[in-house]
Amino acid sequence: MDMVTKFMKKLFKRYKNFRWNISSGPQKVMLKALRVLSSQPDSWLLENRDKHKGERCFLLGAGPSLTKVDLSKLKGERVMAVNGSVFLDEVNVDYFLTVSAFFYKAHAEKIKKLQCRRLMPHFLKEALDSESPTTWFNTLSTDDLGQVIDEVPWGFSHNPSQFLVLGGTGMFVCLQILLYLGFEEVILLGVDHDFGDAAVKAKKNNGLVSGSDAHRHFMPGYYRASEQIHLDVDAIENAFEVANREYLKCGKSILNASPGSKLEVYPQVDFDNLF
Repeated sequence: MDMVTKFMKKLFKRYKNFRWNISSGPQKVMLKALRVLSSQPDSWLLENRDKHKGERCFLLGAGPSLTKVDLSKLKGERVMAVNGSVFLDEVNVDYFLTVSAFFYKAHAEKIKKLQCRRLMPHFLKEALDSESPTTWFNTLSTDDLGQVIDEVPWGFSHNPSQFLVLGGTGMFVCLQILLYLGFEEVILLGVDHDFGDAAVKAKKNNGLVSGSDAHRHFMPGYYRASEQIHLDVDAIENAFEVANREYLKCGKSILNASPGSKLEVYPQVDFDNLF
């Protein structure tokens, strides 16, 4: 039984005895899920399943450790960038992804001009639409599902052309896409997983931290200082755990080549030894 079937069975079981009108909470959850699951699949993703079968891909976060590696070695490699790492001048990026409203507000004009394939959720289309080659994908987050499923993230999509699961970190969405595209090995760079005082402050403030406190990135001005950024370290770690399980089930692997990274889910490797 696949993930979608399990989810729908749980959804119907939970709400089968309810009698609701169109505006009730359970009805909204059901309609949201059915709308996403029955929507037209994204054509680019549909046509490119296993496009990179047997290849490896470097997945770039935006941690300060990016300044500690020789990024020129990525020439000729497949690269996917999340948020700010797409602006690294020395890296030729194949794919870019963001699901962050906080990030795009600070860098919208740059994102609109990107020439690599952009993969972004439909809820950012109005703000970021441009002539750049773009895949607009459907999403289902834990918030969309009300109290039916409360895990963050609630699952892992093996069919991104239909929908992708949000939760914890944009890296998690990338890992769903990269597995679908057929990559045998994904290597993390700039995934330092070191939030310093920001993690403590977020826990004391309902998961929110100011943009000025969420500053552990390789580039200045990553977030607007006045903004409140959502940070849930537990959800981030759970997302990486979920992705690891799904990759291992498929005989694929995720490695972490970020110098000094505090993320312990994946095997740590030396970046220079990968070439």
